[in-house]
Amino acid sequence: MTGMRRGEIAKLKWENVDIEDGVIHVVETKNDESRSIPIAKLLLETLKELKSKAKTDLVFTTHEGKPYTHLTVWKRAWETAVRRSGVGNVRFHDLRHTFVSNLIVGEKEDFATVMALSGHRDISMLKRYSHTQEEAKKAAIAKLEKSYLNQARKDLSFVETKIV
Repeated sequence: MTGMRRGEIAKLKWENVDIEDGVIHVVETKNDESRSIPIAKLLLETLKELKSKAKTDLVFTTHEGKPYTHLTVWKRAWETAVRRSGVGNVRFHDLRHTFVSNLIVGEKEDFATVMALSGHRDISMLKRYSHTQEEAKKAAIAKLEKSYLNQARKDLSFVETKIV
């Protein structure tokens, strides 16, 4: 629900999660440009619950309360979560791709907004993340066809009126 990178999530501190206003301030980013992401209601409820149990300044930690500083620890936690969920073979980074694709293709959000949310600096990188879905392509062709048919009916109607 945020499109954040794994490293951004691992470094996220409670001081950067504004539960009152419903915003995550991503301060430590890959490209050193901070950004703010509105928090979806479902995620907000989860964060409130996590905060009530928090023992460190980091939002996400291991069961022992240690930070996810080593890739192996993160990977093990991710693989366990994927296995328990039953969704199959999914990389963590696939979530970021899905976030961007759903906003652009599914929700028809403009590139500037998606770039601001995802932290991409240029459109060429963003395009790598926005996978066009087959259903979206079919829907686009269906809209085009409908538009052509409507125009053809208008043209035909105009011709029939002139003949009568």
